[in-house]
Amino acid sequence: MVDPWSSPNAAYNSRALPVAICFLAAAHLFVPQLDSRDQGDHRDPSDREAPIGMQVLSREFYAEGAACGDLNQDGHLDVVAGHVLFLGPDGRKQEFRPGKVFDPHAYSDTFFCWLHDFDGDGHTDVLQVGVPGQPAYWYRNPGPKKLKSSWSRFQALDSVDNESPAFADVNGDGRKDLLCQNRGRFGWAAFDPEQPQKPWVFHPISPDLGLHRFTHGLGLGDVDGDGRPDLLEKGAWWQQPASLAGDPPWKRHAFPFAPGRGGAQMFVFDVDGDGLADVLSGHDAHGYGLSWWRQVRDQDRIRFEERKILTAPEAGDGLKISQLHAMAVADVDGDRRPDLITGKRWWAHGPKGDVDPGGTPLLLALCLRPGKPAAFEIKTLHRDSGVGTQVQAGDFDRDGRVEIAVANKRGVFLWRSQPASNPENQ
Repeated sequence: MVDPWSSPNAAYNSRALPVAICFLAAAHLFVPQLDSRDQGDHRDPSDREAPIGMQVLSREFYAEGAACGDLNQDGHLDVVAGHVLFLGPDGRKQEFRPGKVFDPHAYSDTFFCWLHDFDGDGHTDVLQVGVPGQPAYWYRNPGPKKLKSSWSRFQALDSVDNESPAFADVNGDGRKDLLCQNRGRFGWAAFDPEQPQKPWVFHPISPDLGLHRFTHGLGLGDVDGDGRPDLLEKGAWWQQPASLAGDPPWKRHAFPFAPGRGGAQMFVFDVDGDGLADVLSGHDAHGYGLSWWRQVRDQDRIRFEERKILTAPEAGDGLKISQLHAMAVADVDGDRRPDLITGKRWWAHGPKGDVDPGGTPLLLALCLRPGKPAAFEIKTLHRDSGVGTQVQAGDFDRDGRVEIAVANKRGVFLWRSQPASNPENQ
């Protein structure tokens, strides 16, 4: 049997190694913004020292997604993976709900995790989504003095489908929503801040399309430039109407963003700096391929032209990495341009499932480089972690550096960037 943990880089790796150059350009990005209700901003400005590079919090399989924030208000970043809090700065483990360590040949009970203060009590709560088709729950943080007590659980939604749901503000009311599928429909679920313990209300944007729960590829972004975020899926973008009163259907614009079975999280960029929003999508979350799609206007008609970033092995060009099952966007290198964070999902369906299941589990940053043509500089952040179904990236403690939280069958990880140092990029 393959030894899942055999690697000379298993414990720590702070290097960021250039690997290849591919296409891309300057971007104006629509991504969810951090706010104090999500992460907890309790860090003392004089206490901002943290290690650079990868911190391996565990080599056990707890979850396929993790979240990062200050759960106990001590000024240090904590990571949530499955039923465990890894409390900063040293990653001390503490359980906050029932759970277990999982066999990497099978699935865990947590695919996605986000942090937010749902009840407005000043404590950061935890929202988790399990295997597609299962309910979503949020767990009420009892506060730093009672952190070891049992956290109350509330059902958010009865069934969350799609393998790339998102937690973002869909309707522009300043509160984050759960973008997903439910019973064959695309849509979003919203919580009531006055009664956050009640089940969330699902707002469909489409009829029942017969979508299965393991559908791949989903995103949110303003494609048409009207100031309202649209929904993206592998075969179309859905245009948000001027009013959402009464849950009207959104207009579907068919386009094959993912020629395979569908990728992971999808993003909207103005990639080439022409003032039009472009789309970034993987081809196949269990295969190969990543492209950005340049928007072209023919009068009022919107169409897209493909620009390949990563290709299949038979294409013979660029870096070859399979199963890009999670993506995030953040400014990794401190140049004030958005970069793409992704990597390989290792053993997604076990040691014999999909293509190259046991390949090197790289965690990558595709750093945006403007120019004509514009490009991504692809950097290896770590060679023995990769991604799960979710990777979260951002300046969670507001110290001017980016953190990346990952949980998967390789373990639980927290990566930190170096402080920005190039004055030309400030």
